[in-house]
Amino acid sequence: MSKNILGVLMKRILENKKIVAIIAAAIIFFVVCFGVYHNRINAYSSKLAIQIDEVEKLSENNFAPENHIKEYDHWIALAENSNDKSQLFKMMKMSKEYETKFSKDSSKAKKNEKEVTAEIDSGWGEIYLGGMLQASQSESYANKISSVWNDAIFDDSVTVDGKSYTDFNDAIKATQVKYFTEFGELDSYFDDTVTTANNVSELIKKYFPEKSDRADDIQSYALALNQFNDEALHPTGSYSNRGSKLGDLESGLLAKYNKIGSSF
Repeated sequence: MSKNILGVLMKRILENKKIVAIIAAAIIFFVVCFGVYHNRINAYSSKLAIQIDEVEKLSENNFAPENHIKEYDHWIALAENSNDKSQLFKMMKMSKEYETKFSKDSSKAKKNEKEVTAEIDSGWGEIYLGGMLQASQSESYANKISSVWNDAIFDDSVTVDGKSYTDFNDAIKATQVKYFTEFGELDSYFDDTVTTANNVSELIKKYFPEKSDRADDIQSYALALNQFNDEALHPTGSYSNRGSKLGDLESGLLAKYNKIGSSF
């Protein structure tokens, strides 16, 4: 009985061309929409895959904008999930979020890298060349102090800035007073050099961790410069070991100078 009713119904539908046309149109519309939907999924899947790859690279880039670093992993997880499940609207949302937030991060990272590298190169060059030039000034004043020290001991007296001294301690102090301004400038320069080296070292360790040994090298060199200057202008120990002490500091300084080179 039911088969007869179904047959009659089908017969009437087929006899009614309008109904047939509507059904055919509906089927075609469904097929077209289904095809468009899947084409959109495929298009966004390819687009999102590229964006995910870009964000993964950014997440490993030390120069990426710091305000986005913590967001990358969360976005990648959501984007990959929507892509794996072919969730079109979520895929569209994640792609839009990439374009809004992260699309310019690669260019910003390149700009940051250029600026950081320039800052490191500038500091490194100043310490490398400027430090040694200033150390030569320290050496020159060290020779003046050594000469005064020698004369006070072996010539009974020495004249410094027009005044005679028989005690070598007084003679050394008089020499330091005579060049007070020059010594102060050198002391400040080498203190600043240590500060600059520390800043350069921090930048290298943060942005170029694979070159951490170079960060240690520049700090070691700056400290050696400072130590040489201190001993040159503010002597410690006795006159008998003055020469060997300065010689050892100078040898160590030159070794570090040759090791660091002109660039990191």
